[in-house]
Amino acid sequence: MAAFNLPAFPSFDIETDKSSLGPRWEKWVERLENLFIGLDIDDEDRKRALLLHYAGERVYDIYDAEKKQTLATYDATKKVLKDYFDPKKNIQMEIYKFRCYKQLDGQSLDEFVTELRKLSKNCKFANIDSEILTQVIQNCKSNRLRRRALREPDKTLDDILATGRALEMADSQALTMERETINKVQSTHRTPKTTTKAKTTKEITQSHNTVMIILNNTNKHAVTVVDSTRIQMNVPAKGKKCNHCSKLNHFSKVCRQRHNPRQEKVREVQDNTNNNNYESSSDEEYAYHISMITPSQEHVSVVGSKTPRVNIRINDKHCNFLLDTGATVNLLDQKTYHKIGAPKMKKGNNPNLLPYGGSDPLKVMGHCQLSVETKSTIDCDTFYVVEGNHGALLGYPLASKLGLVKIINQITDPKEKYPKLFQGIGKYKGKPIKLHINEDVKPVAQRHRRTPFHLRDKVEKELV
Repeated sequence: MAAFNLPAFPSFDIETDKSSLGPRWEKWVERLENLFIGLDIDDEDRKRALLLHYAGERVYDIYDAEKKQTLATYDATKKVLKDYFDPKKNIQMEIYKFRCYKQLDGQSLDEFVTELRKLSKNCKFANIDSEILTQVIQNCKSNRLRRRALREPDKTLDDILATGRALEMADSQALTMERETINKVQSTHRTPKTTTKAKTTKEITQSHNTVMIILNNTNKHAVTVVDSTRIQMNVPAKGKKCNHCSKLNHFSKVCRQRHNPRQEKVREVQDNTNNNNYESSSDEEYAYHISMITPSQEHVSVVGSKTPRVNIRINDKHCNFLLDTGATVNLLDQKTYHKIGAPKMKKGNNPNLLPYGGSDPLKVMGHCQLSVETKSTIDCDTFYVVEGNHGALLGYPLASKLGLVKIINQITDPKEKYPKLFQGIGKYKGKPIKLHINEDVKPVAQRHRRTPFHLRDKVEKELV
């Protein structure tokens, strides 16, 4: 009888991740049955023998201990091992896991839907596609896709997935084009390197590195390092703070800002955004706080001390925030971020935060989820960490949730507020009033103001 060589097939690994034994066992069995089809094996006894052989010694010992009085068939053997590796599921817990799953940073829409399908296997939903569509609308990263789905509620899951793929592709292509444009602009505006005279140039070699030093003839304290290599020198201004601009390593006597006649007060929009990858949300957020810079003083509030500010507890630290009803995001500057303990933040997939009236996105270091507490409310929201020390900003959505800002659209009727003023005709009891009229001016008849067509019926009813 000719020898039969069994093809190589990996055994089932029990020790790798015991929390996912059930799904891994089902996937391993599916692959083994595909091998049976490829080898044209239909005999149940052979399939059972190969199942126990390929599964490995550990699985065989488990089957030997759990088989009890079961029949020695392929289906019965597979059921014994399935019951061991994949015990009965708690449906409510599986549904909870499904509901809590959200799209991760850097995860595409197709990958998100695939994970939802895996989680829905044990939930016993009547309509899986409908449940997945609900999760995509509620927990996807793209605000544009969410709005599109809410505007068109008749769309199916396949339609929403096609729209989401198109939006992701458009964002990726637009980002590539924008980067190319920025690189071209930078290469076009590259300033040429300046050359210096031999009399003012001195070459110093230290640790086998050549450093070019330019000495200013008019000021012996100013030293400019042309090469990126730095050396230690005894410079009087090193570490000193300028009394004019508050910057280091020079005196106010040679401060460039002081001797620049064009330096005036400049208003700038405070940096609160990021030029990294755009969030899967593709919608631009806005930060509206405006500040002013003077040559001798850094950011001073334009509106003075009347800006609405509030002290709240964030990450168990008391911080002062500027309330901005025009901003849609919450911002932390570097000083506030380190004050609250520098919590772990995510650096990828930050949105493009645009300042008021500006087109260039601001620089964002990352974002993190933080707990916010007031005297009456506790909430959790996303905060974006921006470069600089310009103060922290609280956007309208979170301020509204915390009850710090309320929008009132109803105007009080003056008749209800001052009822006595609207009773009777009344009589003027003061001094007689004389109206001075120039009799030489010819009277002109003014036409009455026309009532809009859609308001005529209401006006007539009011007059009647």
